[in-house]
Parts: sequence; structure tokens; C-alpha cells
Amino acid sequence: MALNFLNNGYFAGKVGIGTNSPTDYYSGADNLVVKQESGGGGITIVTDASSEGSLYFADGTTAGETYRGGIVYNHSSDKLFLITSGATKATIDSSGNVGIGTSTPTEISSGATTLEISGTVTTKSGALRLASSDNSLSSYFYHQSSGLLMGTATAQPIRIITNNSEKIRIESGGNVGIGTTSPSAKLDVAGTGNFTGLVSGI
Repeated sequence: MALNFLNNGYFAGKVGIGTNSPTDYYSGADNLVVKQESGGGGITIVTDASSEGSLYFADGTTAGETYRGGIVYNHSSDKLFLITSGATKATIDSSGNVGIGTSTPTEISSGATTLEISGTVTTKSGALRLASSDNSLSSYFYHQSSGLLMGTATAQPIRIITNNSEKIRIESGGNVGIGTTSPSAKLDVAGTGNFTGLVSGI
């Protein structure tokens, strides 16, 4: 059976496509249920090549309430936008670059797919925070006007690894080891050092 609407259409209840019992599914999202009995299924939004296809989440009918969240695909730029709180917060461009806090992520080098995290002020970049499920392990990486910051927020060392082997370690107490994983002094070098300038305080 086909339904054709020349103007606006309205359904008073829940709608099932491919099922006559949409209420069998999650009650928080069963207003429209699309079911494919076997194989893949989906919903397609079709627009022309110079327009946008959109899915919005609204909590009212005035101003920004009509688009508090959303997913938008721009066909002319081939970009996908994710919207929260009424504004674009993340973007995936046609090259696969991802921008968080920016809609124009900049590729660092040709062919180097890039994740760009932008700050909301001019004195700080966006930040990357890594944490365990209980926050017992936590580290961060970001840039501010005083310089680049990277470190641990908990009492674990920073380890610099090349060729899958640790080469430099900074302990939580401040000792630095080169060629050793257990530095016992402010600078502990296991191996030969080469200094071309003046070394003072020795």
C-alpha cells in the first residue's frame, strides 16, 4: 500500500514501516520504526548536488529550539556536520579530516589525514585528554600562549618510545632518564654523552 501526500501529512500515532507493531521497539525512539525483515535496511535523504540533507533534533518551535542538535551533509562541499546546542561542533571533510571546534580542519601535510581540535578562545588550543574509566590514569596535550603543554595529571611517568623501545623517561618526581627506565638523578644518562658547549655546575 502506498500513501501519497500532496501537502502536509499527519499521523496521530506511532508509525511502522515494514512492521505493524512499532511499540515492540525501544520506547524512547518508537515514533517511527523502519524494519527490514532480512538483509540491510535504512533511510535515505535525497537532495540536489548543491544543497544540504539534514536530520535535526528540536525541543521547541522558536529560534534555536528547532535545531538544538543535528546531522547535516553539505553536498556542494562534501562535508558532514555534527550539531549540538544549536551550533556545529564537529566536521568531517571530503578528505576525511576531522575538525572538533572548527568546520574547516586543516590538513597538516598532503596525504596526512588530520584531527584538528580548536579552542573557544584565542589563547588556548583545543585539548586532548586521555583517561582510564575511573580517572586513576589521566594525561593531556594542548597549547596555550605560554607554550605547548603535555603531561600526566596523575603520578605516572612520561615515556618517549621509538622503534617500539623506550628511549627517554621523565619520572613524576622530575628525574629524567636517557637510556634508563629508572633515573636516580635529575638527569641520568646510561651511555656516552656528547656535549659541544659548556657544561656548568659539575
